[in-house]
Amino acid sequence: MSARRQRVKVGSSRPQEERPVLEELFESPREAAAQAEKETRAPERAEQSAAGTAGSGRQVPPPMPLAEIQQVPKAERRPTNFALPHALELHRRMTYYKADHDVQIQDQIALAVDTWLREQGY
Repeated sequence: MSARRQRVKVGSSRPQEERPVLEELFESPREAAAQAEKETRAPERAEQSAAGTAGSGRQVPPPMPLAEIQQVPKAERRPTNFALPHALELHRRMTYYKADHDVQIQDQIALAVDTWLREQGY
């Protein structure tokens, strides 16, 4: 074999287990932001759980009556999308309630879920 064709194996001074894996070297921006947020909120959560807050470790906001919920502007709302069982006919029933009482479906859901979560201790 000629000298040109010989390959020299160059090892590393670090042990094999210390070498970073490719996934550890590159992190997506979304993962990096989530990790940074998790690290910044860890002290907050420890303080809140020590103070004896609700199940998730956060302060429960005060209840809002339906009139207040209806006044919340669209910019201060967060969209959700849930698949509801057909058997309960919730879409039809909420639409009838909306027509009869002039209460938007999003407001009905906000009030119902808030009430249910408070009953559950959250």
